[in-house]
Amino acid sequence: MISMIWKWTCRGGAVLVGAFGLLLFAKLIFAKHFDVLAMVVVPFVGVFFLALAYKIWPKQTPLEQRNHRQAKLGKLADMITSPMTELTELAGGIAASAIESAKEIASSAIVQRFKNAGKAASREMAEQREARYNAQQSLERERLRIEALHAKFIDQIKEIATSPLILAKVFSAGELAMKRDEPVYVTQTTNGVCIAVMDARKRFDIPWDDLLGIEATGTGKSTRNAGIVGGGLGVEGAATGILVASALNAISTRTSLDSWLTLRTATNEVVFSVLQSDPREVRGMLARAFAVVGAKSVAKPEGTNGLAAELSVLSKLHADGALTEAEFNSAKAKLLAK
Repeated sequence: MISMIWKWTCRGGAVLVGAFGLLLFAKLIFAKHFDVLAMVVVPFVGVFFLALAYKIWPKQTPLEQRNHRQAKLGKLADMITSPMTELTELAGGIAASAIESAKEIASSAIVQRFKNAGKAASREMAEQREARYNAQQSLERERLRIEALHAKFIDQIKEIATSPLILAKVFSAGELAMKRDEPVYVTQTTNGVCIAVMDARKRFDIPWDDLLGIEATGTGKSTRNAGIVGGGLGVEGAATGILVASALNAISTRTSLDSWLTLRTATNEVVFSVLQSDPREVRGMLARAFAVVGAKSVAKPEGTNGLAAELSVLSKLHADGALTEAEFNSAKAKLLAK
C-alpha cells in the first residue's frame, strides 16, 4: 500500500515539475529580459521530468491491452447491437401485431362471408317457403273453387232428380262425350234418365221415349278374408285359437263390389261401373226406368186382345207404383189412339 502511494506521489510530482518547467519556459519567452541559460535549462528540466513521469507511469501488459481493447470493442458492440436489438424487438412486435391484425381481419372477413352466405341461404329458403305457401294457397283456392262449382252442379241435379243419385264410373260411353273412368251421377228426372258428368260439369239426358233398354247386373257386394279356423288343445287352447283366427280374419277382411248399369237407346249403349250400390239397389233407385223399358218390351198382340193385354200391363205397372197417374193416362191414351 505504501509503495503504491509512493509510486503515485513520484509520478504526480514529476508531472507537476515538468508542467511547471514548461510554464516557466513560456513565461521566459515573453519576458522583457532574455536569459539564454534559463531558456536552455528550464525546458530541459520540464521535458526531463515529463519524460520521467511517462517512464514511471504504469504501463499495461499486452494481455491487459488486449483485454482493454476487447472491453472497448464489447462496449462498442453493445452500443451498436443494443439499438439493433431494440429495433429487432420493435420490428418483431410490429410484425406480430401486423400478423395478429391480419388474422383478425381474415377471420372477420371469413366470418362475415359465412354470415352473408347464411343470410343469403336464409333469404332463399324464406323465398322458397313463401313460394311453396303461395302455391299451396293457390291450389287450395282452386280446389275450393272447383268443389264449390261441383257442389252447385250437384245441387242443380238434385233439384231436377226424382230418385237418389247413383255414383258410378264410365266404362263405355258409346257416342256420348265422356271419358273412361270419369265419375258421373245417374238419376231419374220427370223427362227421362239424367247422366251428370262431375269433372266437366255437364249433363246428358235420355228421354223416356228414347230409352229402349236398361240392365243392372253383377254379383253385388262380396266379402273375403283369410279363412283361418282357430283351434287348440283343451278348452282354453281352442278358445285362444278361435280368438286369434277371428282377429286375423277381421284384419284380412276385404269387401268388393261388382255392380254394372247399362243404358240403351236406338243408336247408343252406355255402360257404367257402379261404385256404391249393388244391382238390387240400382233397380230400386231406377224403378221407373225399368218399368218404362218393361212396358216397351211387352209384345203387341194383334186385335182387341192385344190392346186389352197392353192395358192390363199398364194397369199392373200403375198399381205397383212404377207409373204415376199422369204417365198411366198418357200411355193409355196412346194405346187407345193406336
